[in-house]
Amino acid sequence: MNAKLIAMLFLVPLGFFLGIPFPISIRLMKQRGFGEMIPYMWGINGIASVLGSALAMMIGIQLGFSYAIYLAALFYLSVGLFFRLMKKAKPAAGMESTIKNV
Repeated sequence: MNAKLIAMLFLVPLGFFLGIPFPISIRLMKQRGFGEMIPYMWGINGIASVLGSALAMMIGIQLGFSYAIYLAALFYLSVGLFFRLMKKAKPAAGMESTIKNV
């Protein structure tokens, strides 16, 4: 089998699932009445992308790529837990009408 096809079979699903948390968090912020913070989220996402790739490379070289992958997985799980808790939390007082209008 072609090496490019094999690489695609592994990378496309990974890229798809790694791309899901950001749009979901943007939608969740809008529903919770934090729509004005969405541009900041885009900025944080851009900064985190640059810093994350540089850190992953440095950690991979210094400690090994398995360690870098474990740290990345731990980070993704902690962010996922944070947004799961945020989704279950009740809106702040006065935000109910904002959420209903979204």
